[in-house]
Amino acid sequence: MTTSRTIPLAAAALALGSILTLTPGLARDDEAPSELEASVLEVTKAETFADEDGVVVAIEGAADVPDGVVVQVGIEFAGKVGHRTSTEIVGKRFKLSIRGAGEVIPGDYVLAVALAATQPRRVLDAIPENRRASLGKVVEKKVHLGNPEEKAELEKAVRRKFNDLLEEARAIYLGLAQYESYFHFELVVRMIEQSTEDFEQGRPVPDRVDPRRLRTMRTNWENATEELWGLRFKNLRYDWKQYQSAVFMSPYPEAVAAYEALLDGLTQWYAVSAGALNAEMGLEPPEELAGSNKNLDRRQLYRHVKALAQSVYESLGATVMPQWEPFDVAVAEEGRLLPDGRTYESYVAKFRVALPGPQWQYDFKNRPHPSTRLRMLPLRKDPKELRAIIAVEVTDFPGAESMEDLARLAKLAEPRRFSNFKEIKVEDIRAPDPTMPGGKRPGVNALFTTQAGEGPIFWVRHYQLFCRWFKRVYSLVCIVPEGGEKEFERQFENACRSFRILDAPAFQKFKAEELRRIRDRNEKGGPLLTPEEIEKGIKKR
Repeated sequence: MTTSRTIPLAAAALALGSILTLTPGLARDDEAPSELEASVLEVTKAETFADEDGVVVAIEGAADVPDGVVVQVGIEFAGKVGHRTSTEIVGKRFKLSIRGAGEVIPGDYVLAVALAATQPRRVLDAIPENRRASLGKVVEKKVHLGNPEEKAELEKAVRRKFNDLLEEARAIYLGLAQYESYFHFELVVRMIEQSTEDFEQGRPVPDRVDPRRLRTMRTNWENATEELWGLRFKNLRYDWKQYQSAVFMSPYPEAVAAYEALLDGLTQWYAVSAGALNAEMGLEPPEELAGSNKNLDRRQLYRHVKALAQSVYESLGATVMPQWEPFDVAVAEEGRLLPDGRTYESYVAKFRVALPGPQWQYDFKNRPHPSTRLRMLPLRKDPKELRAIIAVEVTDFPGAESMEDLARLAKLAEPRRFSNFKEIKVEDIRAPDPTMPGGKRPGVNALFTTQAGEGPIFWVRHYQLFCRWFKRVYSLVCIVPEGGEKEFERQFENACRSFRILDAPAFQKFKAEELRRIRDRNEKGGPLLTPEEIEKGIKKR
Protein backbone atom coordinates (compact mmCIF):
# COMPACT_ATOMS: atom_id res chain seq x y z
CA MET A 1 0.00 0.00 0.00
CA THR A 2 1.25 3.46 -0.83
CA THR A 3 2.14 5.64 2.12
CA SER A 4 2.62 9.40 2.11
CA ARG A 5 4.72 11.39 4.53
CA THR A 6 7.09 14.33 4.34
CA ILE A 7 10.77 13.60 4.99
CA PRO A 8 13.92 15.64 4.41
CA LEU A 9 16.05 13.88 1.82
CA ALA A 10 19.30 14.39 3.73
CA ALA A 11 17.76 12.98 6.91
CA ALA A 12 16.53 9.91 5.04
CA ALA A 13 19.99 9.25 3.63
CA LEU A 14 21.69 9.67 7.02
CA ALA A 15 19.18 7.40 8.73
CA LEU A 16 19.72 4.76 6.07
CA GLY A 17 23.49 4.82 6.41
CA SER A 18 23.44 4.67 10.22
CA ILE A 19 21.08 1.70 10.41
CA LEU A 20 23.01 -0.38 7.90
CA THR A 21 26.49 0.33 9.24
CA LEU A 22 25.97 0.58 12.99
CA THR A 23 23.53 -2.22 13.84
CA PRO A 24 25.69 -4.73 15.84
CA GLY A 25 25.68 -8.54 15.87
CA LEU A 26 24.36 -9.10 12.34
CA ALA A 27 27.52 -10.35 10.55
CA ARG A 28 30.94 -11.88 11.17
CA ASP A 29 34.08 -9.86 10.48
CA ASP A 30 35.74 -12.84 8.77
CA GLU A 31 32.89 -13.32 6.29
CA ALA A 32 34.06 -13.38 2.67
CA PRO A 33 33.08 -10.60 0.21
CA SER A 34 29.85 -11.28 -1.62
CA GLU A 35 27.91 -9.97 -4.61
CA LEU A 36 26.82 -7.03 -2.46
CA GLU A 37 30.25 -5.42 -2.93
CA ALA A 38 29.20 -4.41 -6.42
CA SER A 39 25.58 -3.65 -5.61
CA VAL A 40 23.66 -1.50 -8.11
CA LEU A 41 20.47 0.46 -7.48
CA GLU A 42 18.88 2.32 -10.38
CA VAL A 43 15.60 3.55 -11.85
CA THR A 44 14.99 1.99 -15.26
CA LYS A 45 11.59 3.50 -16.03
CA ALA A 46 9.39 6.31 -14.69
CA GLU A 47 6.12 7.51 -16.16
CA THR A 48 3.22 9.59 -14.94
CA PHE A 49 -0.50 9.58 -15.59
CA ALA A 50 -3.62 11.05 -14.04
CA ASP A 51 -6.80 9.34 -12.91
CA GLU A 52 -9.96 10.46 -11.14
CA ASP A 53 -8.17 10.45 -7.76
CA GLY A 54 -5.15 12.55 -8.73
CA VAL A 55 -1.72 11.82 -10.18
CA VAL A 56 0.24 8.56 -10.29
CA VAL A 57 4.00 8.23 -10.78
CA ALA A 58 4.83 4.63 -11.83
CA ILE A 59 8.45 3.59 -11.20
CA GLU A 60 10.45 0.51 -12.16
CA GLY A 61 14.05 -0.24 -11.28
CA ALA A 62 16.78 -2.78 -10.61
CA ALA A 63 18.92 -3.58 -7.58
CA ASP A 64 21.71 -6.10 -7.36
CA VAL A 65 20.68 -7.29 -3.90
CA PRO A 66 18.93 -10.39 -2.53
CA ASP A 67 15.15 -10.79 -2.65
CA GLY A 68 13.33 -9.24 0.27
CA VAL A 69 15.46 -6.09 0.52
CA VAL A 70 13.11 -3.11 0.95
CA VAL A 71 13.47 -0.22 -1.52
CA GLN A 72 12.11 3.20 -0.68
CA VAL A 73 11.30 5.95 -3.20
CA GLY A 74 10.47 9.58 -2.38
CA ILE A 75 9.53 12.31 -4.82
CA GLU A 76 11.16 15.71 -4.40
CA PHE A 77 9.95 19.11 -5.62
CA ALA A 78 11.23 22.60 -4.82
CA GLY A 79 13.99 21.08 -2.70
CA LYS A 80 11.75 19.03 -0.40
CA VAL A 81 10.74 15.36 -0.37
CA GLY A 82 7.02 14.80 -0.13
CA HIS A 83 5.22 11.56 -0.97
CA ARG A 84 7.15 8.36 -0.21
CA THR A 85 6.45 4.67 -0.72
CA SER A 86 8.35 1.37 -0.57
CA THR A 87 8.39 -2.21 -1.90
CA GLU A 88 10.54 -5.36 -1.77
CA ILE A 89 13.08 -6.54 -4.32
CA VAL A 90 11.97 -9.58 -6.30
CA GLY A 91 14.36 -11.11 -8.80
CA LYS A 92 16.67 -8.09 -8.46
CA ARG A 93 13.89 -5.80 -9.70
CA PHE A 94 11.29 -3.55 -8.10
CA LYS A 95 8.08 -1.87 -9.21
CA LEU A 96 5.93 0.63 -7.32
CA SER A 97 3.74 3.73 -7.67
CA ILE A 98 3.51 7.07 -5.90
CA ARG A 99 0.00 8.41 -5.78
CA GLY A 100 -1.13 11.89 -4.73
CA ALA A 101 -4.27 13.99 -4.94
CA GLY A 102 -4.66 17.51 -6.29
CA GLU A 103 -3.29 19.69 -9.05
CA VAL A 104 0.24 19.08 -10.29
CA ILE A 105 2.45 22.14 -10.63
CA PRO A 106 4.36 21.59 -13.90
CA GLY A 107 8.11 21.20 -13.48
CA ASP A 108 11.04 18.85 -12.88
CA TYR A 109 10.53 16.46 -9.98
CA VAL A 110 13.27 14.24 -8.56
CA LEU A 111 12.81 10.60 -7.60
CA ALA A 112 15.08 9.73 -4.67
CA VAL A 113 15.62 5.94 -4.48
CA ALA A 114 17.44 4.16 -1.64
CA LEU A 115 17.31 1.01 0.44
CA ALA A 116 14.95 1.54 3.38
CA ALA A 117 16.41 2.24 6.80
CA THR A 118 14.42 -0.67 8.27
CA GLN A 119 15.02 -4.09 6.70
CA PRO A 120 13.73 -7.59 7.57
CA ARG A 121 16.11 -9.37 9.97
CA ARG A 122 16.68 -12.24 7.54
CA VAL A 123 17.97 -9.68 5.02
CA LEU A 124 20.24 -7.97 7.55
CA ASP A 125 21.66 -11.34 8.60
CA ALA A 126 22.70 -11.93 4.99
CA ILE A 127 24.54 -8.60 4.62
CA PRO A 128 28.19 -8.45 5.78
CA GLU A 129 28.79 -5.59 8.20
CA ASN A 130 31.66 -4.19 6.14
CA ARG A 131 29.36 -3.99 3.10
CA ARG A 132 26.39 -2.19 4.60
CA ALA A 133 27.67 1.36 4.19
CA SER A 134 27.78 0.93 0.41
CA LEU A 135 24.03 0.37 0.41
CA GLY A 136 23.24 3.81 1.87
CA LYS A 137 23.67 5.67 -1.41
CA VAL A 138 20.64 7.62 -2.69
CA VAL A 139 20.04 7.40 -6.44
CA GLU A 140 18.19 10.30 -8.08
CA LYS A 141 16.27 10.49 -11.34
CA LYS A 142 14.43 13.49 -12.80
CA VAL A 143 10.89 13.19 -14.11
CA HIS A 144 8.80 15.96 -15.63
CA LEU A 145 5.21 16.35 -14.48
CA GLY A 146 2.41 18.54 -15.76
CA ASN A 147 1.83 20.76 -18.77
CA PRO A 148 4.45 23.57 -18.95
CA GLU A 149 1.87 25.89 -20.52
CA GLU A 150 -0.19 25.78 -17.32
CA LYS A 151 2.73 26.39 -14.93
CA ALA A 152 2.42 30.17 -14.48
CA GLU A 153 -1.35 30.13 -14.02
CA LEU A 154 -1.33 27.21 -11.56
CA GLU A 155 1.47 28.71 -9.47
CA LYS A 156 -0.43 32.01 -9.37
CA ALA A 157 -3.62 30.25 -8.22
CA VAL A 158 -1.75 28.33 -5.49
CA ARG A 159 -0.03 31.48 -4.25
CA ARG A 160 -3.29 33.42 -4.31
CA LYS A 161 -5.07 30.81 -2.19
CA PHE A 162 -2.11 30.69 0.20
CA ASN A 163 -2.28 34.47 0.66
CA ASP A 164 -6.04 34.28 1.23
CA LEU A 165 -5.49 31.81 4.08
CA LEU A 166 -2.68 33.95 5.49
CA GLU A 167 -4.89 37.05 5.41
CA GLU A 168 -7.69 35.21 7.20
CA ALA A 169 -5.25 34.14 9.95
CA ARG A 170 -4.18 37.79 10.31
CA ALA A 171 -7.78 39.04 10.51
CA ILE A 172 -8.68 36.50 13.20
CA TYR A 173 -5.57 37.27 15.23
CA LEU A 174 -5.92 41.06 15.10
CA GLY A 175 -9.63 40.85 15.87
CA LEU A 176 -9.07 38.70 18.95
CA ALA A 177 -6.04 40.72 20.03
CA GLN A 178 -8.04 43.94 19.83
CA TYR A 179 -10.81 42.52 22.03
CA GLU A 180 -8.33 40.98 24.45
CA SER A 181 -6.32 44.18 24.84
CA TYR A 182 -9.45 46.30 25.23
CA PHE A 183 -11.02 44.07 27.88
CA HIS A 184 -7.79 43.88 29.89
CA PHE A 185 -7.78 47.69 29.91
CA GLU A 186 -11.47 47.79 30.89
CA LEU A 187 -10.84 45.44 33.80
CA VAL A 188 -8.15 47.75 35.15
CA VAL A 189 -10.47 50.75 34.88
CA ARG A 190 -13.36 48.96 36.56
CA MET A 191 -11.10 47.69 39.34
CA ILE A 192 -9.96 51.25 40.05
CA GLU A 193 -13.56 52.50 40.06
CA GLN A 194 -14.73 49.71 42.37
CA SER A 195 -11.76 50.09 44.75
CA THR A 196 -12.33 53.84 44.99
CA GLU A 197 -16.03 53.36 45.69
CA ASP A 198 -15.41 50.68 48.34
CA PHE A 199 -12.72 52.77 50.01
CA GLU A 200 -14.98 55.80 50.20
CA GLN A 201 -17.78 53.68 51.67
CA GLY A 202 -15.43 52.14 54.24
CA ARG A 203 -15.66 48.66 52.73
CA PRO A 204 -12.64 46.34 52.31
CA VAL A 205 -10.85 46.79 48.99
CA PRO A 206 -11.51 43.66 46.87
CA ASP A 207 -8.87 41.69 44.98
CA ARG A 208 -11.01 41.37 41.84
CA VAL A 209 -13.92 43.07 40.13
CA ASP A 210 -17.41 42.12 41.29
CA PRO A 211 -18.78 39.63 38.69
CA ARG A 212 -22.04 41.58 38.60
CA ARG A 213 -20.15 44.48 37.02
CA LEU A 214 -18.82 42.21 34.28
CA ARG A 215 -21.97 40.68 32.82
CA THR A 216 -21.89 42.65 29.59
CA MET A 217 -18.11 42.30 29.22
CA ARG A 218 -18.29 38.55 29.77
CA THR A 219 -21.03 38.18 27.17
CA ASN A 220 -19.18 40.29 24.61
CA TRP A 221 -15.93 38.42 25.17
CA GLU A 222 -17.62 35.02 24.90
CA ASN A 223 -19.36 36.10 21.68
CA ALA A 224 -16.08 37.36 20.21
CA THR A 225 -14.17 34.18 21.01
CA GLU A 226 -17.00 31.97 19.75
CA GLU A 227 -17.11 33.79 16.41
CA LEU A 228 -13.41 34.43 15.83
CA TRP A 229 -11.89 31.33 17.44
CA GLY A 230 -14.66 28.78 17.79
CA LEU A 231 -15.90 29.31 14.24
CA ARG A 232 -13.46 31.17 12.00
CA PHE A 233 -10.18 29.70 13.28
CA LYS A 234 -11.54 26.15 13.19
CA ASN A 235 -12.78 26.77 9.64
CA LEU A 236 -9.32 28.11 8.79
CA ARG A 237 -7.72 24.88 10.02
CA TYR A 238 -10.11 22.90 7.83
CA ASP A 239 -9.51 25.15 4.80
CA TRP A 240 -5.76 24.75 5.30
CA LYS A 241 -6.04 20.95 5.17
CA GLN A 242 -8.20 21.23 2.07
CA TYR A 243 -5.62 23.52 0.46
CA GLN A 244 -2.82 21.06 1.16
CA SER A 245 -4.77 18.17 -0.37
CA ALA A 246 -5.59 20.24 -3.46
CA VAL A 247 -1.94 20.34 -4.60
CA PHE A 248 0.13 17.23 -5.38
CA MET A 249 3.24 18.94 -4.02
CA SER A 250 3.45 22.59 -3.00
CA PRO A 251 5.83 24.89 -4.89
CA TYR A 252 6.35 26.69 -1.55
CA PRO A 253 7.38 23.93 0.90
CA GLU A 254 9.16 26.30 3.28
CA ALA A 255 6.10 28.55 3.42
CA VAL A 256 3.91 25.52 4.16
CA ALA A 257 6.08 24.59 7.15
CA ALA A 258 6.18 28.22 8.30
CA TYR A 259 2.38 28.53 8.09
CA GLU A 260 1.95 25.34 10.12
CA ALA A 261 4.21 26.87 12.79
CA LEU A 262 2.17 30.10 12.65
CA LEU A 263 -1.11 28.24 13.28
CA ASP A 264 0.49 26.48 16.25
CA GLY A 265 1.83 29.82 17.50
CA LEU A 266 -1.61 31.41 17.24
CA THR A 267 -3.09 28.52 19.23
CA GLN A 268 -0.45 29.01 21.96
CA TRP A 269 -1.07 32.77 22.04
CA TYR A 270 -4.84 32.32 22.28
CA ALA A 271 -4.54 29.74 25.04
CA VAL A 272 -2.40 32.00 27.23
CA SER A 273 -4.11 35.32 26.42
CA ALA A 274 -7.67 34.02 26.65
CA GLY A 275 -6.73 32.00 29.72
CA ALA A 276 -5.52 35.09 31.57
CA LEU A 277 -8.59 37.13 30.61
CA ASN A 278 -11.01 34.31 31.44
CA ALA A 279 -9.42 33.96 34.88
CA GLU A 280 -9.88 37.68 35.57
CA MET A 281 -13.52 37.51 34.45
CA GLY A 282 -14.28 34.32 36.35
CA LEU A 283 -14.85 32.24 33.21
CA GLU A 284 -13.75 28.70 32.45
CA PRO A 285 -10.28 28.50 30.84
CA PRO A 286 -10.17 27.71 27.10
CA GLU A 287 -9.65 24.07 26.11
CA GLU A 288 -6.38 24.99 24.38
CA LEU A 289 -4.83 25.96 27.72
CA ALA A 290 -4.68 22.33 28.82
CA GLY A 291 -1.83 21.56 26.43
CA SER A 292 -0.04 24.91 26.68
CA ASN A 293 2.65 26.42 28.83
CA LYS A 294 0.68 28.52 31.34
CA ASN A 295 3.84 30.38 32.42
CA LEU A 296 4.42 32.05 29.07
CA ASP A 297 3.94 35.81 28.94
CA ARG A 298 1.16 36.91 26.57
CA ARG A 299 3.11 40.03 25.54
CA GLN A 300 6.09 37.91 24.57
CA LEU A 301 3.74 35.73 22.55
CA TYR A 302 2.64 38.82 20.61
CA ARG A 303 6.23 39.20 19.40
CA HIS A 304 6.48 35.45 18.77
CA VAL A 305 3.38 35.45 16.53
CA LYS A 306 4.70 38.45 14.60
CA ALA A 307 8.04 36.68 14.01
CA LEU A 308 6.26 33.52 12.81
CA ALA A 309 4.15 35.56 10.40
CA GLN A 310 7.28 37.29 9.12
CA SER A 311 8.82 33.91 8.27
CA VAL A 312 5.76 32.97 6.19
CA TYR A 313 5.92 36.17 4.13
CA GLU A 314 9.66 35.74 3.63
CA SER A 315 9.15 32.13 2.49
CA LEU A 316 6.66 33.40 -0.10
CA GLY A 317 9.16 35.96 -1.35
CA ALA A 318 7.19 38.98 -0.11
CA THR A 319 9.21 42.14 0.51
CA VAL A 320 6.65 43.82 2.79
CA MET A 321 4.52 42.49 5.61
CA PRO A 322 1.14 43.89 6.72
CA GLN A 323 0.26 44.83 10.27
CA TRP A 324 0.64 41.80 12.56
CA GLU A 325 1.07 43.82 15.71
CA PRO A 326 -2.20 44.93 17.32
CA PHE A 327 -2.67 48.69 17.41
CA ASP A 328 -2.46 50.34 20.79
CA VAL A 329 -5.81 52.08 21.24
CA ALA A 330 -4.07 54.81 23.25
CA VAL A 331 -2.05 55.96 20.22
CA ALA A 332 -3.94 58.71 18.40
CA GLU A 333 -3.89 59.49 14.71
CA GLU A 334 -1.33 62.14 13.73
CA GLY A 335 -2.26 64.86 11.25
CA ARG A 336 -3.81 68.30 10.91
CA LEU A 337 -6.95 70.16 9.94
CA LEU A 338 -6.91 72.26 6.79
CA PRO A 339 -8.03 75.93 6.88
CA ASP A 340 -11.70 75.03 6.27
CA GLY A 341 -11.76 73.57 9.80
CA ARG A 342 -13.50 70.34 8.72
CA THR A 343 -11.00 68.54 6.43
CA TYR A 344 -8.46 66.30 8.15
CA GLU A 345 -5.15 65.30 6.53
CA SER A 346 -3.24 62.35 7.99
CA TYR A 347 0.54 62.45 8.29
CA VAL A 348 0.82 58.79 9.17
CA ALA A 349 -1.61 56.87 6.97
CA LYS A 350 -1.60 59.45 4.12
CA PHE A 351 -5.28 60.18 3.51
CA ARG A 352 -7.63 63.17 3.51
CA VAL A 353 -11.30 63.26 4.52
CA ALA A 354 -13.89 65.90 5.46
CA LEU A 355 -16.72 65.89 7.97
CA PRO A 356 -19.93 65.13 6.06
CA GLY A 357 -21.92 67.96 7.63
CA PRO A 358 -21.84 70.79 10.18
CA GLN A 359 -23.31 68.62 12.95
CA TRP A 360 -20.50 66.04 12.86
CA GLN A 361 -17.30 65.71 14.89
CA TYR A 362 -14.05 63.71 14.75
CA ASP A 363 -13.28 60.94 17.24
CA PHE A 364 -9.56 60.11 17.42
CA LYS A 365 -9.66 58.08 20.64
CA ASN A 366 -11.98 55.13 20.05
CA ARG A 367 -10.63 52.58 17.58
CA PRO A 368 -12.89 49.53 17.72
CA HIS A 369 -11.04 47.68 14.96
CA PRO A 370 -7.24 47.34 14.51
CA SER A 371 -7.36 48.93 11.05
CA THR A 372 -9.35 51.99 12.23
CA ARG A 373 -7.54 55.34 11.99
CA LEU A 374 -10.34 57.68 13.11
CA ARG A 375 -14.11 57.92 13.35
CA MET A 376 -16.65 60.64 12.53
CA LEU A 377 -19.84 60.90 14.61
CA PRO A 378 -22.94 63.11 14.40
CA LEU A 379 -23.70 65.33 17.36
CA ARG A 380 -26.90 64.20 19.12
CA LYS A 381 -29.13 66.42 21.21
CA ASP A 382 -31.52 63.57 21.93
CA PRO A 383 -30.03 60.20 22.97
CA LYS A 384 -32.87 58.50 21.08
CA GLU A 385 -31.62 59.88 17.76
CA LEU A 386 -30.09 57.40 15.32
CA ARG A 387 -26.40 56.78 15.97
CA ALA A 388 -24.46 56.74 12.71
CA ILE A 389 -20.70 56.17 12.45
CA ILE A 390 -18.15 56.72 9.69
CA ALA A 391 -14.76 55.07 10.24
CA VAL A 392 -11.59 55.50 8.19
CA GLU A 393 -9.72 52.22 7.87
CA VAL A 394 -6.45 51.17 6.24
CA THR A 395 -5.91 47.49 5.40
CA ASP A 396 -2.87 45.86 3.78
CA PHE A 397 -3.09 43.02 1.24
CA PRO A 398 0.57 42.17 0.49
CA GLY A 399 -0.40 39.14 -1.58
CA ALA A 400 -2.32 41.21 -4.15
CA GLU A 401 -0.77 40.93 -7.61
CA SER A 402 -2.77 43.60 -9.48
CA MET A 403 -5.61 46.09 -9.05
CA GLU A 404 -8.01 43.35 -10.14
CA ASP A 405 -6.58 40.93 -7.60
CA LEU A 406 -6.80 43.56 -4.86
CA ALA A 407 -10.49 44.05 -5.71
CA ARG A 408 -11.03 40.31 -5.41
CA LEU A 409 -9.32 40.16 -2.00
CA ALA A 410 -11.23 43.19 -0.71
CA LYS A 411 -14.56 41.61 -1.71
CA LEU A 412 -13.51 38.30 -0.18
CA ALA A 413 -12.64 39.89 3.18
CA GLU A 414 -16.04 41.46 3.87
CA PRO A 415 -18.19 38.35 4.49
CA ARG A 416 -15.46 37.01 6.78
CA ARG A 417 -15.30 40.14 8.90
CA PHE A 418 -18.98 41.15 9.19
CA SER A 419 -21.21 38.56 10.87
CA ASN A 420 -24.45 37.55 9.12
CA PHE A 421 -23.27 39.43 6.03
CA LYS A 422 -26.08 39.98 3.50
CA GLU A 423 -25.06 41.65 0.27
CA ILE A 424 -27.21 44.37 -1.24
CA LYS A 425 -24.85 45.62 -3.96
CA VAL A 426 -21.14 45.34 -4.73
CA GLU A 427 -19.64 47.30 -7.63
CA ASP A 428 -16.20 48.22 -8.95
CA ILE A 429 -15.70 51.98 -9.10
CA ARG A 430 -13.24 54.48 -10.54
CA ALA A 431 -13.16 57.55 -8.32
CA PRO A 432 -11.88 60.92 -9.64
CA ASP A 433 -8.23 61.47 -8.72
CA PRO A 434 -5.99 63.71 -10.87
CA THR A 435 -2.84 62.08 -9.42
CA MET A 436 -3.69 58.69 -10.98
CA PRO A 437 -3.20 57.62 -14.62
CA GLY A 438 -6.33 58.62 -16.55
CA GLY A 439 -7.49 60.71 -13.59
CA LYS A 440 -9.28 57.75 -11.99
CA ARG A 441 -8.51 55.60 -8.92
CA PRO A 442 -9.87 52.02 -8.78
CA GLY A 443 -11.92 50.85 -5.84
CA VAL A 444 -15.01 48.99 -4.66
CA ASN A 445 -18.30 50.30 -3.34
CA ALA A 446 -20.29 47.76 -1.31
CA LEU A 447 -23.70 47.94 0.36
CA PHE A 448 -24.75 45.21 2.80
CA THR A 449 -26.33 44.51 6.18
CA THR A 450 -24.72 42.89 9.21
CA GLN A 451 -26.04 41.54 12.49
CA ALA A 452 -24.24 40.28 15.61
CA GLY A 453 -26.17 37.30 16.96
CA GLU A 454 -29.76 38.30 17.77
CA GLY A 455 -28.83 41.98 18.01
CA PRO A 456 -30.00 44.85 15.80
CA ILE A 457 -29.39 44.83 12.06
CA PHE A 458 -27.03 47.51 10.70
CA TRP A 459 -26.86 48.94 7.19
CA VAL A 460 -23.30 49.43 5.93
CA ARG A 461 -21.74 51.31 3.03
CA HIS A 462 -18.13 50.22 2.55
CA TYR A 463 -16.38 52.68 0.21
CA GLN A 464 -12.87 51.44 -0.69
CA LEU A 465 -10.09 53.08 -2.71
CA PHE A 466 -6.88 51.32 -3.78
CA CYS A 467 -3.30 52.44 -3.25
CA ARG A 468 -1.46 52.99 -6.53
CA TRP A 469 0.86 50.07 -5.67
CA PHE A 470 -2.21 47.76 -5.30
CA LYS A 471 -1.11 46.43 -1.90
CA ARG A 472 -3.31 48.56 0.39
CA VAL A 473 -6.98 49.51 0.68
CA TYR A 474 -8.18 52.81 2.18
CA SER A 475 -11.84 52.74 3.11
CA LEU A 476 -14.76 54.52 4.71
CA VAL A 477 -17.05 52.22 6.68
CA CYS A 478 -20.40 54.04 7.02
CA ILE A 479 -22.76 52.35 9.51
CA VAL A 480 -26.30 53.13 10.65
CA PRO A 481 -29.09 50.99 12.15
CA GLU A 482 -31.27 49.48 9.43
CA GLY A 483 -34.00 51.89 8.43
CA GLY A 484 -31.80 54.96 8.84
CA GLU A 485 -29.89 54.60 5.57
CA LYS A 486 -32.08 57.13 3.73
CA GLU A 487 -31.67 59.72 6.47
CA PHE A 488 -27.87 59.50 6.31
CA GLU A 489 -27.43 58.65 2.62
CA ARG A 490 -26.45 62.19 1.57
CA GLN A 491 -24.03 62.62 4.48
CA PHE A 492 -22.35 59.29 3.73
CA GLU A 493 -22.04 60.38 0.10
CA ASN A 494 -20.42 63.69 1.15
CA ALA A 495 -17.79 61.84 3.17
CA CYS A 496 -17.04 59.45 0.29
CA ARG A 497 -16.67 62.32 -2.19
CA SER A 498 -14.16 64.05 0.09
CA PHE A 499 -12.05 60.92 0.64
CA ARG A 500 -8.58 60.99 -0.99
CA ILE A 501 -5.41 58.91 -0.77
CA LEU A 502 -2.21 60.96 -0.54
CA ASP A 503 0.16 58.42 -2.12
CA ALA A 504 1.24 60.44 -5.17
CA PRO A 505 4.96 61.35 -5.44
CA ALA A 506 4.06 65.05 -5.21
CA PHE A 507 2.97 64.64 -1.60
CA GLN A 508 6.45 63.46 -0.59
CA LYS A 509 7.62 67.08 -0.43
CA PHE A 510 5.66 67.47 2.80
CA LYS A 511 7.55 64.61 4.43
CA ALA A 512 10.23 66.76 6.06
CA GLU A 513 7.61 69.12 7.52
CA GLU A 514 5.54 66.22 8.81
CA LEU A 515 8.53 64.57 10.47
CA ARG A 516 9.56 67.87 12.07
CA ARG A 517 6.08 68.50 13.47
CA ILE A 518 5.79 64.96 14.81
CA ARG A 519 9.25 65.17 16.41
CA ASP A 520 8.56 68.56 18.00
CA ARG A 521 5.20 67.51 19.34
CA ASN A 522 6.55 64.24 20.73
CA GLU A 523 9.30 66.12 22.56
CA LYS A 524 6.80 68.58 24.06
CA GLY A 525 4.19 65.93 24.78
CA GLY A 526 0.51 65.93 23.95
CA PRO A 527 -1.34 64.97 20.77
CA LEU A 528 -0.16 66.18 17.40
CA LEU A 529 -3.57 67.66 16.66
CA THR A 530 -4.25 70.14 19.48
CA PRO A 531 -7.71 71.29 20.54
CA GLU A 532 -6.87 74.76 19.25
CA GLU A 533 -6.06 73.37 15.81
CA ILE A 534 -9.28 71.39 15.79
CA GLU A 535 -11.28 74.47 16.83
CA LYS A 536 -9.70 77.09 14.59
CA GLY A 537 -7.98 75.10 11.87
CA ILE A 538 -4.49 75.76 10.58
CA LYS A 539 -4.11 79.13 8.92
CA LYS A 540 -1.22 78.10 6.70
CA ARG A 541 -0.40 74.83 4.97
